[in-house]
Formats: sequence, structure tokens, C-alpha cells
Amino acid sequence: QCLRAKLPDTANVAIQIDDTQVHE
Repeated sequence: QCLRAKLPDTANVAIQIDDTQVHE
């Protein structure tokens, strides 16, 4: 269950990183 909850979390982090790269 912990891994499953981490999956979406990692995706969110990747999206945030992408957003930062786009802004830069």
C-alpha cells in the first residue's frame, strides 16, 4: 500500500520538476 501511495507522489514530483524546467 505504501508503494502504491508513493507512485502518484512520484508522478506529482516529476510534474513539478517539469513545470520548473518549463518556467526556466
